Amino acid sequence: MTTKGALREYRRSVRALDAQFDADIERYRKADALIRVQDREGNPVPGAQVSLSQKTHDFTFGCNALKLGQMGARNAAFEESFARLFNLATTTICWSVTETRQGFFRFSEADGDMPRRPPLERVIDFGRRRGIRVKGQPLMADSWIPDWASRDAQTLRAQWVHFVETVARRYASQVDVWDVVNEAMICPKRTPLFPLLDEAYSYVDWCFEQAARVFPKEHGVFELNEGAFVNWGEDAKTYERLAQRLLDKGLPLESIGFQFHQFSGAEGLAHLRGEHTPVEQIMETYHSFEKLGVPLSITEITLPSRLPGLSPEESEEVQAEVAWNLYRLWFSRPNMSSIIYWNFMDGKHWGNEGDCRGCLLDVNMREKPVYQALYQLINRRWHTDAQLETDAQGECCVRGFKGDYELTVDAPNGHTVLEMGVHRDGDALTVTL
Repeated sequence: MTTKGALREYRRSVRALDAQFDADIERYRKADALIRVQDREGNPVPGAQVSLSQKTHDFTFGCNALKLGQMGARNAAFEESFARLFNLATTTICWSVTETRQGFFRFSEADGDMPRRPPLERVIDFGRRRGIRVKGQPLMADSWIPDWASRDAQTLRAQWVHFVETVARRYASQVDVWDVVNEAMICPKRTPLFPLLDEAYSYVDWCFEQAARVFPKEHGVFELNEGAFVNWGEDAKTYERLAQRLLDKGLPLESIGFQFHQFSGAEGLAHLRGEHTPVEQIMETYHSFEKLGVPLSITEITLPSRLPGLSPEESEEVQAEVAWNLYRLWFSRPNMSSIIYWNFMDGKHWGNEGDCRGCLLDVNMREKPVYQALYQLINRRWHTDAQLETDAQGECCVRGFKGDYELTVDAPNGHTVLEMGVHRDGDALTVTL
């Protein structure tokens, strides 16, 4: 089947799900809230003009910020493009690039920079300035063990615990999400001699035990993260059993992460054909995981903008279309809490990640169609503005996407501007003029 033929079949299959996506987004991502307007004596104010404008999303939309502060004269433009779209920034705090020498931790600007590995405090500062949450990823990954670390399992455990203690002591409450263990199910193929590895992946349990012991009560969400292959099939079932085991032990598994990488045009074409991350099967996976009662997260996304059989311009349009459909799918799932893209801007990345040009901006920081598609979803389609009028009881109701709002009330006896949260059905605010 040609690429264009696969695209026609893909569009047909997605159209069959459109109504379900829309209905579930309306059901799970919005809430009903009540606004009461009264005068200073407590009497209702009918006919008051009420205006609401959404300012933030409860839902997390993110991307990695690994080039933050590394763009030279384009740093400000990079930050602005990022902040227009996202409310979370992922940064890398891998052990090997954070404790670069035993006992020396690269946290601050003074500690030095690395390509695509900004110091943690730079990202935290960016988050504070722009109202953006921060995710640290990962605390444990077999592929990011320092060269200086021991290959004796007992000694390695002690060294890693010291690393985590140091990170937790300084930043426990300043980072919103901690990726505790990353890609454990890839470890047997990638690092078969990893000292902590066994057939049951028991080091995952141990890492969560240590995180629970070391981190103070006030800390970011503890997450388990895994590769794209766990979105469907038997690997999904294995991953689900691993998550269930952690929960059965009472370990603090607070988010379950799924990567979603298509690092080549061939993988992108396979997705269109339903052979790679098939849409209906990944929906079944998320539905199965929902019974665990733990929020789900799409943690890393790459969608290629170079597809076989299509021109560069056509490929970029298909990248945008696929992203539009997947974001709607993910946003419609009741237990999904975040959707996080991976590389933000085309260019050189880890290994061959950059070859498929799977980013949201091109190398010249041009907004690709995929950036514009996500902007329309996040800031237009999934955004609530409302103009209301109070009834005879001085009340009006709004159904809006969950988040924080600016509320303006105008009436003959007064004017006020204040903030209101719409987070769950039944939220209410009384305004006194």
